[in-house]
Amino acid sequence: MEEKIEELKKLISELKSNNITFEELGNNNFQKADAFKNEFSNYCLTILDDSIIYHSKINISILSKAINDINTVLGHISSITSKIQKLVKNGIHTPEFPNSRESSISGIKGQYENLLGLLFPLQFNIDIIKMQNEIQQLDPTETSKKIEDELVSIKSQKKEIDKILTVLRDKTSEQFINESKNVFNSLTKIHKESEKKWFILFWITIVIFISELIFIYFNILNNFDSSKVYEIISKVLFNSFILGLLTSISRFSLSKFNAERLLRVTYEHRSVILEQYKTFELSIGDNDILKNQLRLDIAKYIFTDPKVSFSDKNINPEINFSPIFQILEKLK
Repeated sequence: MEEKIEELKKLISELKSNNITFEELGNNNFQKADAFKNEFSNYCLTILDDSIIYHSKINISILSKAINDINTVLGHISSITSKIQKLVKNGIHTPEFPNSRESSISGIKGQYENLLGLLFPLQFNIDIIKMQNEIQQLDPTETSKKIEDELVSIKSQKKEIDKILTVLRDKTSEQFINESKNVFNSLTKIHKESEKKWFILFWITIVIFISELIFIYFNILNNFDSSKVYEIISKVLFNSFILGLLTSISRFSLSKFNAERLLRVTYEHRSVILEQYKTFELSIGDNDILKNQLRLDIAKYIFTDPKVSFSDKNINPEINFSPIFQILEKLK
């Protein structure tokens, strides 16, 4: 049996040494075919070497069948190799060359893949024998020591991994805090500008409102002429409409001013909370439990709006203009 295997190895080695790449053909070369041929050769030589080493322990019927299968596939691949050489010799411009080239490459590949399935029983048998030999060679004391060393190594690696994860978690947390703080600061600035604009608009309407009252008093009511009652009444009504319009604008602008002020204070509050969190986290040190608890607590404070008097729904944020209209009624 060993002589038969050695003879088969010699034939496979000869096949492997036969170069069929034909690189000079450019894109029409046979590199793929040569690669599949070499894979087949290397695999067969390896499994045949193992068969010689473990010959006494391998099932004889499995080994005999495997040798026959290798011999058969070797014959097919050798035939395809000869066909390729003949095809190249005839020239690449012949009509049959493209199809023959593709069928030759796929033929070698197919034969090799088919052999892998046929040799699975032998390969499995050899793998089992190798495993049994390794188990028999193991020293229980040495094995136990190796396991203990591996456990110590794993524990040491775990500590290092935990440190790395902690650092990554802290960096992620710090990055999130910085980004959130920048967002809150940006929103604070936007709402502060808007708050200023509504405040200016409110006082502009107040000034115009007072100017309108003075105008009504000195130019209409103070120059009362009984012969022009209807004209005076129409003027008073028109200016009263303007006063009402100014009142609505001032109320709306004051309401918007308070809303923007509340948003500005809210985002300032959240930015300050994040800054305080960074200080607290530094004071904690490397205590992961306290850090996680602090992160949970800080989330509650960040998303809790600050309590301010002008955000209380029970308090009317608008100016009461009814006394002014009462004066107008008396003037009429």
